[in-house]
Amino acid sequence: MFTQHIHQNFNARPKKIISWKEIENKNIGMAVSAFLKMCRYYSLMTVTLSIEDLCAFVKQTIPPITAEEYAYDEKNMLHQIYYKDMNPLATTCEPAADEPVLLFHEFIFLLGLIAHNCFFSSPYIGA
Repeated sequence: MFTQHIHQNFNARPKKIISWKEIENKNIGMAVSAFLKMCRYYSLMTVTLSIEDLCAFVKQTIPPITAEEYAYDEKNMLHQIYYKDMNPLATTCEPAADEPVLLFHEFIFLLGLIAHNCFFSSPYIGA
């Protein structure tokens, strides 16, 4: 999922421009807007996961450190992208230069955080 939805590969569908080996060697991260697009692609952004929850989980996983990351968070850029992109499956992912990125281990952690907090505690999922 990480390799397929990193923005360079997502924009070049169905072919892959960047391989897993290259991602690993160059320590390439996934832009948070690409993660948002992936969540929408797999229908996670439904009743189970709201944009507010996603933003909170992203902030828990990769808290802003640099001034650019603080500015990105303060401007609620992920919210803006969510509400601006009305057809996420048909549009490309164009991350901002100052956009935070998830490294692979952070990507896995964020998926686990979402699963733990949304899927096991949702009133819409039967016990």
